[in-house]
Amino acid sequence: MSQVLEMAPQSRAYESYEGGEFSYRPVLGLAIVSVILTLVSLLGLLFWPFLAIAMLSIAVSGVALIQLYRSAGEYRGLGAAWFSLVLSAVTLAAGIGMQIYLYRTEVPPGYERISFASDISRKGIIVEKGQVGPHPDVAALDGKKVFLKGFVFPENKADGIKNLLLCRDSGDCCFGGKPKPEDMIGVMMTGDKTVAFNPNRVSVAGTFRLNRNWNGQDREPLYLLEGEFYSAAQTDF
Repeated sequence: MSQVLEMAPQSRAYESYEGGEFSYRPVLGLAIVSVILTLVSLLGLLFWPFLAIAMLSIAVSGVALIQLYRSAGEYRGLGAAWFSLVLSAVTLAAGIGMQIYLYRTEVPPGYERISFASDISRKGIIVEKGQVGPHPDVAALDGKKVFLKGFVFPENKADGIKNLLLCRDSGDCCFGGKPKPEDMIGVMMTGDKTVAFNPNRVSVAGTFRLNRNWNGQDREPLYLLEGEFYSAAQTDF
């Protein structure tokens, strides 16, 4: 009898422990992942490629919410998933809106936006009667005030640059060897303006000119720009 009385408290203690363990609800793993992705996606406000992570975070948060509601309280993390979904959506909308605003306001007044790639490089050059010359569409830009983006060909000078070679991109077609005539523009800053070398994409604006004395020498530009504006590009578009 005494043995039975001694065992009863142990049995009740064991049942209480089991009850406490059964009431524990783990946090859903996807909810944690969504929070991490959301925090990383905030970089999209500074660097637009990270906005893709915001889109991924929205998808992961949505899946996490579906699983949480279907689990009938088996998992925790509902607040974290909603937090991630809302903040990721706000980040994505704000990032896209910022890029649109910068794109619409980055061109200085009085200049026409042109694309280095589609309006100049892809036009190529023409050969007529043995003479190499610009494409008619590019020649039509002569004398116009234009705004475009490109990459500064690296030279030995890092600051106080008066004349520079602007290339379509920083890949093999330009920096890996001799740029093609249609892939480079000679920029001559006007007045006492000088610029500093920037390894990233830059924006330039000025009056577009044809180099009528061009003879095809190494890195001699067929196209020229009387540079009046120079800055780091605000967008990549």
